[in-house]
Amino acid sequence: MVEVLSPSAAAYDRGEKFEHYQQLTSLRDYILVSQHKVCVEHHWRQDQQWEHTEFRGLDDGLPLTSIGCKIALHDIYRRVNVAA
Repeated sequence: MVEVLSPSAAAYDRGEKFEHYQQLTSLRDYILVSQHKVCVEHHWRQDQQWEHTEFRGLDDGLPLTSIGCKIALHDIYRRVNVAA
């Protein structure tokens, strides 16, 4: 699941909405993408627990082991004007 954060809904997306998503046993990754700065928050399920990391550099890569791929942040932000 990927969400693009908006200022008005960011707290809800990180809080109550994520709590609901955690109940979905099939959900493996929850990704929050900032639209105003380079920042991708990655939550992933590992052994019935949720882990979290953030990526803040355009040269970073977002690993999605659940589907066997890695996405470069410079690809995510390719056509977006943001502060690095």
